Amino acid sequence: MWNHAIHEMKKSGKDIYGPESFLGYCAKHDITSKGTANHISIDYYEKLSKELKSENLVVLRLGSNEKKSGTNFMLVKYNHPEDYFFFDKDIFDKPIENFTPDPAVRNALEILKLFNNYSEMMLVSYLLSSGVLSEVLGLDKSQIYYTPLTGRNVFTFDFYPYPGSELVVHQSGQVEIDAVFTGARNGKPVIVVAEAKADSPKYASLANHKLFYAHKSIQSILKEEYEIIPVYLKLGVVENILTTKVAVCKDVDGCLANFEMEKTSIVIMDI
Repeated sequence: MWNHAIHEMKKSGKDIYGPESFLGYCAKHDITSKGTANHISIDYYEKLSKELKSENLVVLRLGSNEKKSGTNFMLVKYNHPEDYFFFDKDIFDKPIENFTPDPAVRNALEILKLFNNYSEMMLVSYLLSSGVLSEVLGLDKSQIYYTPLTGRNVFTFDFYPYPGSELVVHQSGQVEIDAVFTGARNGKPVIVVAEAKADSPKYASLANHKLFYAHKSIQSILKEEYEIIPVYLKLGVVENILTTKVAVCKDVDGCLANFEMEKTSIVIMDI
């Protein structure tokens, strides 16, 4: 799939390839693809192709191509995979904390026991209602937190793929946002944007662009000045014990490779 792009990068001596239409790339090199998303929408390091891993390359989806049909993509060379992926073993190494909701809240949440399986969105709502998220994020407890919104939409924003690179535009591309809700911290309004994943041994990583893109998308449509708190959540339930791994991230300078962890916590709570 990528040998033509890799050859071009080596020939030019550049650390990037593209942006280019994925369909245009496939047509130009007579490549039959099994769906655009399978090749350029990579959520986990485990799903990155061996071809790209061997060359220390990551693929980024960049939204619509204004001149050709299809979706733009870019290949970027990295020094370390940690520049573009969060690895659970490295970030979730904190002591485990226990959390007990207030009795009144606890009683209201008893309805969860009616379910044998829990969706990621259901667990995010539970974390918000129980107060565990506001506790971990240092949000004002007097604030009323509503059910988080989830969905997908088309967004345009720009960013730097790596330090010193030229600005790249994510043009009218679809971005999925797992959860977003408003709150307050020290009396000032904040917006929390979360990427929630089930805790599974199959995938022990996350492509940082998943949360970075959601953060930049919300930032691109805000008309007022809000602090945006990007949060990576890893959720798992075993024998009515909910384990929540929380990583609070920070957009340092609009550069994807510099999107960093600011704080991590591991909290367990009875359901």
